[in-house]
Amino acid sequence: MIINKGNNGTKLLFPALLNVVLSNTYSGLLSFIALFGDFVNLEQVGLFFLFNAITVVIIRPISGRLFDRRGYAAVLIPVCSTMRKTLVLQ
Repeated sequence: MIINKGNNGTKLLFPALLNVVLSNTYSGLLSFIALFGDFVNLEQVGLFFLFNAITVVIIRPISGRLFDRRGYAAVLIPVCSTMRKTLVLQ
């Protein structure tokens, strides 16, 4: 195991924290969307997962290139801001 004694740990703390926040929010949504759909008698809850998968297939290559070219801030900060706004609107 190689240990780097530079300040890379502090540089990676912010994007790691944003990833944790986004992952927790996203996993909570995916875990309970089917149960919520049954509760409110939605017939096509599975369509959410279909469109979610299609969106991921389209967005991942674009966001990956943007992440590689401009860094984590160009991807993670707008995504975190958008998710916060959508959660507030609910």
